[in-house]
Amino acid sequence: ADGRFAMFVRDISARKAIESALRLSEAKFSGIVGISADAIISMDEAQRITLFNDGAEQMFGYQRAEILGQHIDVLIPERFRTGHHVDVARFATGSQTARKTGQMGTAVVGLRKNGVEFPADAAISKLELGGVKLFTTTMRDVTSQRRAAEEQGLLSEAGAILASTLDYEE
Repeated sequence: ADGRFAMFVRDISARKAIESALRLSEAKFSGIVGISADAIISMDEAQRITLFNDGAEQMFGYQRAEILGQHIDVLIPERFRTGHHVDVARFATGSQTARKTGQMGTAVVGLRKNGVEFPADAAISKLELGGVKLFTTTMRDVTSQRRAAEEQGLLSEAGAILASTLDYEE
C-alpha cells in the first residue's frame, strides 16, 4: 500500500435547511389543526377518516384512535347518509375545490358518539396529492346560536301578540 486514500465530501447544509423548514411547516400545520375549536376531519376517496383533530374529538365524543380509519357515516345521522354520499361524489368530480355544505339556509346535522344529533355549519375542500383525492371538512357546532335565534324569535312573537291585544289606556 502506498498510503494514499480518497475522500469524498458532500455539503448537505442545504438539505438540512430544507428538512428543518419542512419540520417547522409540519409542526405549524399540526399545531393549528390540533388546537382549532372547530372540528377538522379529513377523509380519503373511500370516505374513511384520515385526520380527526381535538375540536372533532370534543364535538363528536370520539377519541382520535377509535375513529381513524372508520367510514364517515358514523358521524352522520342515517337519514342523511345517502344524500351525503351523492354530494361528496358530485363534489369529487366537480371543478370547485372548496364550498359550504348543506342546502341554502340549513345547517348540516352531525351525530355524536352518544347518539345526539346537532346542527353545524360546515365547509368541504378537496386536494389531490399524488393522484389521490383528500377531502377535508371543517365544522362548527351551531346549537347555541340556533337556540338563541329561536328564543329571540319567540320573544319577538310574544311581544307582537302582547302589543296587539293590550289597550294602551288600560
